[in-house]
Amino acid sequence: MGCPRQSGWAGSNNAGRPPGQTNVGVAGGRGEVEQHLAQKPDLSVERARAKRRPVVRQQVDNLAQPQAAHERDHELERALRAAGAAPGVVPAAGANTLTFGSFFIPQNGTLTVAFAVSVPDSATAGTYHNPAGVIYLDPTRTTTAARMVTPNTNASANRTGVAYSANTTHASGATSTVGGNSFSGLQAGPTTEDVTLLPNLRVVKSAAAGTATAGQTFGYVIAVQNVGRPIADQVFASTQASGQSATAIASNPLRLTDTLPAGFTATAASTSGALWVCSGIGTGQVTCSASNPSAASAYPIAAGTPALPQSVGTVTLTVSPAVDSCATTSVTNTVTLSLAGIGETDATDNTATAAHARRCGTDLRIAKTNGVSVLISGQTTAYTITVSNLGPSAAPGSTVTDSASAGLNCTSVTCSATSAGMCPAASMPFASLTAGIAIAPNFPAGSTATLVVTCGVTASGF
Repeated sequence: MGCPRQSGWAGSNNAGRPPGQTNVGVAGGRGEVEQHLAQKPDLSVERARAKRRPVVRQQVDNLAQPQAAHERDHELERALRAAGAAPGVVPAAGANTLTFGSFFIPQNGTLTVAFAVSVPDSATAGTYHNPAGVIYLDPTRTTTAARMVTPNTNASANRTGVAYSANTTHASGATSTVGGNSFSGLQAGPTTEDVTLLPNLRVVKSAAAGTATAGQTFGYVIAVQNVGRPIADQVFASTQASGQSATAIASNPLRLTDTLPAGFTATAASTSGALWVCSGIGTGQVTCSASNPSAASAYPIAAGTPALPQSVGTVTLTVSPAVDSCATTSVTNTVTLSLAGIGETDATDNTATAAHARRCGTDLRIAKTNGVSVLISGQTTAYTITVSNLGPSAAPGSTVTDSASAGLNCTSVTCSATSAGMCPAASMPFASLTAGIAIAPNFPAGSTATLVVTCGVTASGF
């Protein structure tokens, strides 16, 4: 009763194969199993994805009940077992559709096929489903023709909707429907074999200059980049990934939120192209969305890498720094990019911070006059010193000093100001001015202090 091991699919030569010998295959990886049976087998396929590495395991179980006693050819069975210990048909490296074949599954036995897969960086982000189907030689066939059958359950549960075999019933026998099951790769099927490929968007931010000065404009440049997989609409029938729009996979819409440092106000925003639309000008928080004319306009987005990022747009913010305090010499500004809907490989790069120095902006002016052009010995003259802070910031620590020139004997100083507390006293000896009179407490922007110095003319003339 010996016969050669048969490989291949339906239509292969079956001449010389004894009745009851069954040829089984697993598709997607698919495989063939040679088996010596006297009754109909009940085959089921299970599929699981390993958690740590892309290894897919397919299990084919022969659930047939013990067959009725009959004469066997033990030598043939041993030969078939030895020949079927390893697949006679294996896929070539790099194949996309996998076929494993010519297996021997003992009655009530289990066959496991493990294989590693490589996922290219060019694969579009999304959740992919992977079916697996089994076919085998119909043990109830009445001719020598190689009639292949597949379990009726999940016979065509794949994205193409094509059955693994056209035969889901046995050629003869009381039970016509082929038992067992193939593994569903439909969107509503099991999730144990699903593979989700995540996108990776990032935001980068920089300050246009090293120091922000009160009273002058300052700029930030914000760049949105793709440093991961392509992002596009997914159609199950075409890609075998869950049918999702790109806006659902990534973000609807892509959105930047920039909360400016305390006291800073946005005055303008310019973007690269018309895709980004910004709001919040005139406030301390700016929001920019990739939504012109719609959120879907941002997609598809080509793949990128950290070294060669794919630009998704640039926003340049012009701001007016705070003017009310000079206590802080440095500030930071953080912007946040919305996270992708299905998650990202690295969420930490969805925020970016620019740090820079900060300084006050003041315009201090001083003027001095006595209102005359000629002085006469023995007379008295009064010099008026006017000190002004035109802002925009206060000028804490400001002092005014003066010294008498030859021929003058200055004795006293009076002080008045537009804001209370700016003068240390209403009247002081001239020596105070020589040492330096502090304009307290912080010389506010827009304020003025007036000092009047009284001097006697001691010069004798010519």
